[in-house]
Amino acid sequence: MTSRSRRLFARSRQAAGRSIRLPNTPDEALEDLFTRDQLLDGADLGGQVAAVTGCAPVDVFLEFEFVRFVLELDPALLSYGNEYRGLYRLAMKDVLPERLRTRQDKAWLEPAIAAAAVGADAFEMLQDLSSLESLAARGLVDPAAFRGMFSTCLALLRRGERSDPDPADEQILEVWQLLSMEAFLRKHGSGRDLV
Repeated sequence: MTSRSRRLFARSRQAAGRSIRLPNTPDEALEDLFTRDQLLDGADLGGQVAAVTGCAPVDVFLEFEFVRFVLELDPALLSYGNEYRGLYRLAMKDVLPERLRTRQDKAWLEPAIAAAAVGADAFEMLQDLSSLESLAARGLVDPAAFRGMFSTCLALLRRGERSDPDPADEQILEVWQLLSMEAFLRKHGSGRDLV
């Protein structure tokens, strides 16, 4: 990556108001991609989906040759218009509605979780799961330790999709994992020695 590329990409980061760590080489970027927890979590989720459905998920954006190609592109090209993900946004012009194409929180998971919770009208169920009774019965958690966190996160989810970050966003994934484990144990835990 050239010094000019780094300067141009730094301007796009600044324009987008985001902090992005730049790798020095395509190999370093590829190594970073394959050692991140998100990729491992995605692979684990894909394995779970395959086990339940019998269909292996395919993500063309994780194909080695495609990833290598994208990593070798000049970051100045990727940040077209000095904007984070600028090339992708340009490619989607007149394809996606402008509101979606230009939004800055596209890769942010918390609004998606909130939108799903609102769309499914799932708050009563989530409130019930937040008791963590199945996890507590197995001695895995003390539900009292999580009550404040659950209240904060459930209130945040009730706001639905939003573009403003909230400090409680950092807790949503932890809460989601606990709620998921609780739901799993309630559905599959009776009569089995799972833990």
